[in-house]
Amino acid sequence: MRVERATSSGIRIRLTCRPDSSLPGQGLIPYTPELYDIPLTLSTRAPSQWKVCSVTQGRKKAEARSENGSIRYDAIPGGDVIVITPLRGRR
Repeated sequence: MRVERATSSGIRIRLTCRPDSSLPGQGLIPYTPELYDIPLTLSTRAPSQWKVCSVTQGRKKAEARSENGSIRYDAIPGGDVIVITPLRGRR
């Protein structure tokens, strides 16, 4: 998981299924994207003002509530970029 951008207006995340060969032992894991076809549940820290957020990955869009400063959502590894934005005026 790599955060591409985090600003007061949103967070962009790329979730990859490719191992990071710079980490010890990661070069030994084969790259097999076909094994990553089900969503993973992720938790991302967000500003405390973000009570309800829109989470978008490609054409899939969902709402997620912030709990204890984190937003939980499902995402597919190796898919489109994940974009999290606060929904203003939602509680």
